[in-house]
Amino acid sequence: MPRPKGSRDKRKRKRKVILNGQQERSAIQDYENGMNSCDIRKKYGITQSTLSSLRKNRSIKVRINNADVLVWEDVKDFSKIKNVSGIYAIYFMWNYNKEDPDRHNKVNDIKCYIGSSVDISARLGSHENELSKNNHFNKALQERYNDSEFSIKYAIIERCNEDKIMQKEGEYLGRWNMGCLFNTWKVIKEESIRPWLEIAITMDGYAKHYAISKTNFYNGTACKESNCVHKSGYARMAIKLKDDNKEKYVTKHRVAYWEKHGEYPELVRHLCNNPKCYNAEHLAKGNHKDNMLDRRGSFPEEFEKIWLEYQGDLYDISKYYEEQGRWKPNQDWFGKKVSYSVYEWERKLDLRKKYPDIAKNRLSMLRSEHAAKGHETRRRNKAANRKV
Repeated sequence: MPRPKGSRDKRKRKRKVILNGQQERSAIQDYENGMNSCDIRKKYGITQSTLSSLRKNRSIKVRINNADVLVWEDVKDFSKIKNVSGIYAIYFMWNYNKEDPDRHNKVNDIKCYIGSSVDISARLGSHENELSKNNHFNKALQERYNDSEFSIKYAIIERCNEDKIMQKEGEYLGRWNMGCLFNTWKVIKEESIRPWLEIAITMDGYAKHYAISKTNFYNGTACKESNCVHKSGYARMAIKLKDDNKEKYVTKHRVAYWEKHGEYPELVRHLCNNPKCYNAEHLAKGNHKDNMLDRRGSFPEEFEKIWLEYQGDLYDISKYYEEQGRWKPNQDWFGKKVSYSVYEWERKLDLRKKYPDIAKNRLSMLRSEHAAKGHETRRRNKAANRKV
C-alpha cells in the first residue's frame, strides 16, 4: 500500500519476505537442530514474528526463553543447597552490550541442560569440575562452556521428593523443543516404542545370543549375559521396522523388563550390578538414588549391617570406619566428633525411617546425656560462684 500523499514518513519500509514450502521446512529443521533464532532470521531474511508464526502453524514446541529462566531458583553457591533433591538446569546466556542490535533477541536465545539428582549440590559440583577440566561427557555442553560469547548459569527448576524426580525430569524435557537442549536422552513412552520392542523379542540377538554365567549370581539365580556388549557395558540391539529405514537402538535389559512386566519405565536397575545381564529376575525399575546405590556394590548392605550393630550410634560407627582407614571424624554431633560421611549414608539409606525404634531410642539417650551434662555444668558454675 503506497504512503498517503504528503506523508512525512520518509523511512523505507522493509519488504516482507514470504518463504516457499521448501524454505519453511528448511527453517523449521534449523530451529529443531538448535540453530539460534538470530542466525535463522538472518539466513532467511525473516522477522521474529514470522519465525514464531511458522513454528505455531507447524505445532513445533517452543524453546526455553528468558521468561522461563526468571522463575527458576538461581544457584551461585552450591554449599547452600546441600541435600536438596529435584530438577536442575545448566544454561548459557549470550554476552552482549546495550549497543548490540540483536540484544532483544539474544536475551531469549538460551540453550540448556536439564538434569535431576537426589543431591543437586553434589551433581552441579561434578558438572562444574568436569567442564573446568575440559572433560565433560556432553561434548556440545563442553563446547558452549568454552565459547567466550556465552556465560554459564546454574539453577534449580523445581525442588521435589526423591521418588518423583525421574517423572518430573521427563515432564520438563518434554515441555521444550529439543533444539534448545543439550540433552540427548528424552523420555520414551511405552506405546511409542512398543513396535520396536515387539520385533526385538523375536530376534536371535535377543533370544539366542547369550550365556548363563557361572560366576555372577543374584538372589540364587545366575546372570543371563549377552554375548555382544556395547562399549558402555550394556547390551544393545539395532532394530528396524518393516518399510522403514529408520534404525533405533534399544538395550536388552530394557527389552527384558518390558517383556516380563509390560511397561517401559524411565530407569531400569540391575540388582545384580552386572550391566550385560538381562535376566528379568535381576531387574527392577527405580530412580537416580537407587541407581547410585547399586553402583556402590555391596557397601550399602555392609553399612546398614554396621549401623544396626552399633544401634545407630554415629560416634561408634565413625570410630569403626576411622579404624578401617575410610573416614575421619570431621563434624560435631552432640559434643562428639563424628564423620559427616556416616551421617550422609544414614540419610541416603533412609535408616532412621526404616528403623524408627532405634532412631527414637538414640534421640532419647542423646537428650538424656545432653541434659545430664547441662546439669553438671550448672552445678559446677554454682560451686565456683560460691567460692568467689
